[in-house]
Amino acid sequence: MSLFILNKISWLALESQNRVRSQLTSKYFEIFCADTIPLVMLDPDHAELIYGPGGRQLALYNGIPEKLLEVLNEPEKYRDIVNRVRSHLCAHHSFTHRLQELVAALEG
Repeated sequence: MSLFILNKISWLALESQNRVRSQLTSKYFEIFCADTIPLVMLDPDHAELIYGPGGRQLALYNGIPEKLLEVLNEPEKYRDIVNRVRSHLCAHHSFTHRLQELVAALEG
């Protein structure tokens, strides 16, 4: 990342894994394409369901001022977390993966 910039995106809290899964939009993934450290305003459990273990660390849930200061003070740590989340997204939420799910649903 060339410049350190925070990026925050928020969604309404979702009540269950099924609801999280059914309401995923491209915004959940686009934020990780930016040259920023994205912080998501999701419950940590839901963030982990979508983004993998690193999602929990990027969740702004409680102690928001403290989390912002931590990210500003430890940018390398959070850049590493973002890179792990990006790897998780490629492995679990790619277009190929979605197409395979669609084909399976149509065949089933």
